[in-house]
Amino acid sequence: MPEVFISYSSKDRDVAAAIAKELTRHNIEVWWDTELLGGENYRNKIAQVIAKAPATIVIWSKSSTESEWVVGEASAARERKTLIPVQIDRSVLPLDFRNLNTIDLSAWVAGEPLPDMVLKAICEKTDRIFTPEKHIHQSGSSLPRSFTRSWYADFECLLFSLIAQGFGSCVTMIPLAIYTEKLHMALAVMIAILNATITAAIIMRPALSPKRLGVAAAWFAIAIATGVAGYFLTLSFWRILPLNEYLVFVGFWSLGLIIMLDVARRADSSM
Repeated sequence: MPEVFISYSSKDRDVAAAIAKELTRHNIEVWWDTELLGGENYRNKIAQVIAKAPATIVIWSKSSTESEWVVGEASAARERKTLIPVQIDRSVLPLDFRNLNTIDLSAWVAGEPLPDMVLKAICEKTDRIFTPEKHIHQSGSSLPRSFTRSWYADFECLLFSLIAQGFGSCVTMIPLAIYTEKLHMALAVMIAILNATITAAIIMRPALSPKRLGVAAAWFAIAIATGVAGYFLTLSFWRILPLNEYLVFVGFWSLGLIIMLDVARRADSSM
């Protein structure tokens, strides 16, 4: 039987894989659902593993706290006193697990060595001898890994969501641009701000929901400003271009919106 079982939500699969890889590097035998054979009853198999594995790592996140399976697996491990809870975000833990000492992995980056607290907890459960790892290579390699992951899995999603906000605003501001001449400019700007706010709430929400309030508020404000800028761009094009040429830009804006939303969605799924 394996020494460690990893319980996680499917949305945190990349994190589970990274933890499993690090544990394997320490010659710790790990079991998670990739070990299931075709046609095997996964609930029974997982129950057997939890009942025999000396350590169970539960990865707490917003999605796993809402998963009945993960909460059930955590409860079974707690009953056997094999539970090692780790948390990868700031979500509120299920009520029954809030009083347990939970290891904070919110700042841990996949590819970096696991914190000694995790390895020490596993060693205590498995009767191994704990030897703190000297991260000699960390200064030379983990910083680039951290930067790369931060750029491609976080900022990229925000950036393309913001670009999509610009395209989306250009499209949704078309009716306002057409009827601006019939409105007072102050009223038109107020409507443009309202439109940009609604558009940002829809387009930016997937990228901003996991962010801290201060970061999310700043990006949301930038998205609103981008939306208002989209109004003035749409208005200026409406005033200077013939209708047939204006429609060409509308087509490009619509295509750009679709492409940017898809790219942002793909970047968000890798986070």
